[in-house]
Amino acid sequence: MRVDMAHLLDERRWTLCNDPFPHIRAQNVFIPPLYAELAAAFDAILSGQALADWPEARFVRGMPNYDASGIAFDTHVGWPFSVFISRAWHDLFARLFAVDANGCIHGGLHHHAVGSLNGWIHNDLNPVWFADSEDAEGIVIPRQALCTYCEGAGPAEVRRREAVRAVAVIYYLSNPEWQPGDGGETGLYRSLRDAIDQPVATVPPLNNSLVAFECTPGSYHTFRSNVRHPRNSVVMWLHVEKAAAVARWGESALVRFS
Repeated sequence: MRVDMAHLLDERRWTLCNDPFPHIRAQNVFIPPLYAELAAAFDAILSGQALADWPEARFVRGMPNYDASGIAFDTHVGWPFSVFISRAWHDLFARLFAVDANGCIHGGLHHHAVGSLNGWIHNDLNPVWFADSEDAEGIVIPRQALCTYCEGAGPAEVRRREAVRAVAVIYYLSNPEWQPGDGGETGLYRSLRDAIDQPVATVPPLNNSLVAFECTPGSYHTFRSNVRHPRNSVVMWLHVEKAAAVARWGESALVRFS
């Protein structure tokens, strides 16, 4: 599905921040009608309803060491969430961070129930795998039955490609009005040794806002426990070919999934 991003983004300023590492923050990301569609669709799935354009979508627990329920994007994603796997959205963030993104996108919907545990500090600079199959716009979505995203496991006859996460995007939606002390922020850190409860900066889960950053050896971040309200988001990554990541960061900087 071809997306005209110019008509979907609200005309608001996006802000580049540099502490503790370069990241972009934006509020009022999408025009109000699209945000309303996204929030309504998220709420419908969360309440157990089947979306006409993505009937398979169901929140499940299954992300190791991550206290949340999720739905991974797949080749059946329909409107409105298909905006996040569109060529236009992909190219927007590739340009913002000047990365040679290869069309591979992974991500999904995340729901943290009240009191979800803190995550762990990490940088997202992970090697991953995709089955070598793209759509008409050159976008590749993980097909887990053919090639598992974290390990590259699958039938021997399937052609696969190794890539590395290059840009992370967290978009917040369908959340109660946030107030200081509610928790549920994305914490940003300078090192793995930082205390989770002492981030250098935090990004609150304000509706229709996002934080995005290039995945680098120093892009340390995590989810911080939400003590008063659920936290809902769309989390996604753009990727580059592994050779490009190794040339830039070195093989030893890449963090393989255990």
